[in-house]
Amino acid sequence: MAFIEAYTASQNPQLNQRVRVALMQYADQVAQEPPNTVNHSNRIILIGRIMSDINQFADLFTVYATAVSGISESSDDASILAAVEHAWTNFAGNI
Repeated sequence: MAFIEAYTASQNPQLNQRVRVALMQYADQVAQEPPNTVNHSNRIILIGRIMSDINQFADLFTVYATAVSGISESSDDASILAAVEHAWTNFAGNI
């Protein structure tokens, strides 16, 4: 996907709302994962950061998901969740 196409897709309000839901679902999964999960402490920290500013993180994850994972408004929920999981793993590695 070209940069402008990815950005345009990331600005779709319905896609952003779906990414927000995926963020909440995946935050719940991270909160329940075993403490010995790779990078668990940073993954937990990211939950707090996301909850403190869901708007900023929903926008960030939506842009990442369109630009890196290639999702769009026509993507199914499972693909959006997978894109959020991928982004979460990468972002948590940089805390």
